[in-house]
Amino acid sequence: MKAMIAIMAVMLMTGCASTTGQNYSQDQVDQIVIGETTKTEVLSTLGEPGLKGTGTLGKNAGIDGYDTYFIYNFSRSSVDAQTFIPFVGMLFAGGNAQTKTLTVYFDSNDIVANVASSESDQDVNAGLLN
Repeated sequence: MKAMIAIMAVMLMTGCASTTGQNYSQDQVDQIVIGETTKTEVLSTLGEPGLKGTGTLGKNAGIDGYDTYFIYNFSRSSVDAQTFIPFVGMLFAGGNAQTKTLTVYFDSNDIVANVASSESDQDVNAGLLN
């Protein structure tokens, strides 16, 4: 019985988290040099992207002679532990959401033509008192 209570206490204290996509660091992004880095080098540095494509996305980004693009997405969301405590959760519910998107555009020679990235980190306060 004590073990069950201890397990439940740990679960309540840690909250809940969800992660999708492959995380990447700014150091990895900094290794990508427009006009120099090849598609093979990007794959070696970042791995397989979540999305590969060709088409109007490159034209919309103002890239002439583009051929393909890779999109890397990462998101992580977590719920604060107090959210799960009866009555307390109603007052102090909250969590955090992080998202990162990196788009790498390649020209017809498979050389990086452009890189676009965005990142956000938001705290979510859903309780009545926070």
